[in-house]
Amino acid sequence: MIEARAKRIKELNGLLKSDLASRFQYAKNIFQEPNLKDILNIWLAYFREELLNGLKLQKPVVSMNKIKNILRKIQTTNSLLESTNINTKLALEILMLEF
Repeated sequence: MIEARAKRIKELNGLLKSDLASRFQYAKNIFQEPNLKDILNIWLAYFREELLNGLKLQKPVVSMNKIKNILRKIQTTNSLLESTNINTKLALEILMLEF
């Protein structure tokens, strides 16, 4: 479990530095994963930690507003995937636009 979390965080850090085409390709690769909810929860935990760390610093590395927007979008995506018949790939692509 710890290795899986570390792998997903490493992928997430790569996504944050990648271009839109790469992020969309990543969404295409993971949209059918059976543990997609776990991936989104790992992302939530990561960005929450970043938000808390940013609050401790006087000059955060990433904009606090950007982190808050990403957190909201991940929560919305997670909620839509659980409660509606949304197109999973499209929902992930919309999420990738925030990164």
